Amino acid sequence: MKKVGIHQVNYFPWSGYFNKMAKSDIFIFLDQVQLTDRGYSQRTPVISSIGQQSFLNVGVIKKGHREKEFREIMLNPESDWRERQLNFLKGNYLSHPYYKSIMDVIFPVFDDKWNTLLDVTLCSIHIIKDILEIHTPTVMQSDLLYDKEAKKSNLMLELTKSAEGDIYLSGSGAKQYMDVKEFAVHDVNVEYQTFQAFKYPQWRLNEFVPGLSILDMLFNIGIENSRDLFWTNMQNEETIEIVDVND
Repeated sequence: MKKVGIHQVNYFPWSGYFNKMAKSDIFIFLDQVQLTDRGYSQRTPVISSIGQQSFLNVGVIKKGHREKEFREIMLNPESDWRERQLNFLKGNYLSHPYYKSIMDVIFPVFDDKWNTLLDVTLCSIHIIKDILEIHTPTVMQSDLLYDKEAKKSNLMLELTKSAEGDIYLSGSGAKQYMDVKEFAVHDVNVEYQTFQAFKYPQWRLNEFVPGLSILDMLFNIGIENSRDLFWTNMQNEETIEIVDVND
């Protein structure tokens, strides 16, 4: 059985993103969808030294972006997003135990050789994928043959079939629009990801702030501890919820 995970290309995603990737036999990056203004493809949540949530934003050219595919979104050469992000990380994470070692690893993301938002986001994801030692193969949506008119649930089905998958691993939030009966017609099972967010020590914060970019965990507990915590959480999770199409 071949399990397929599918997700938008997010910028330095949270741990749940990589949990889904690690549970998949192949992971598809959606690069032919549109950029959503309030999504996490060009921004990621982090925390300030006084406990306030903020975002690391990537500067892109917004003109006409609603008519473009994600892979076509260009970085804004006039934006100082790299400098702003580096200044924020230094100003708010410099005192964290693993600041220097993590900055050395993630610095390629801030290289000015990148031209598209896809370049930057993929770089951020693959750096973390390597850190966590996730070996799941990845493929771009644009490299697959599928019905380009398919939307939402049908798009996920089309991509799963194109990747020769027997199981589609869906996020739990997609239950409201998933047409699981249509998946069953094509002999594709649907499973929903179960992910229990885990806590870790956050430097100088009295209360744990959840849902942040995985960068926060790395700055706080380092690469080896983050990797160990990630895989320990994977092992302790409950069995993935399987859909009964007869419900």
